[in-house]
Amino acid sequence: MSTLRVTNLKNAENILVPLTPTRPSFKAKPSSSTTIAATNVIIFTDVTSATHGCHNIGGHYSTSTGIFTAPLAGVYVFSCCMYNNGSADAEIDLYLNSQSCGVMRMYSDGTAYDSMNFTQNILCAVNDQVKFSVVDGTAYYNTNVSSISGYLLG
Repeated sequence: MSTLRVTNLKNAENILVPLTPTRPSFKAKPSSSTTIAATNVIIFTDVTSATHGCHNIGGHYSTSTGIFTAPLAGVYVFSCCMYNNGSADAEIDLYLNSQSCGVMRMYSDGTAYDSMNFTQNILCAVNDQVKFSVVDGTAYYNTNVSSISGYLLG
């Protein structure tokens, strides 16, 4: 029996191909609990809390702008977990560049906080930018369960 060991692999264009595909991924959560009003991008700054599984593999999610920039072309999966604040309706959109490509809406029952959860897969080109934004009403987030995330599916 023979063993083949490969240290470099090149494609038909003679370009070096990594043996393990790059898998950009992030999960961010808020560093405090509060509300966020319409026309605001959701910016979560905590990408290091191990107890919540937070991470920013590749560093493509910006904790200062709330924008994920796709380093590779492919299908990405994005998720958001928030609340509406119990006294107002809320709508959160997922944006690919400047175009809304997904919507989650929660109508208030006037009595309690309601969970808003959203997952969407979208095709991104290199350097496409993705963000979540509150576009109507008021959303609420807390440090225990609220998060946004994204990863390259393939």
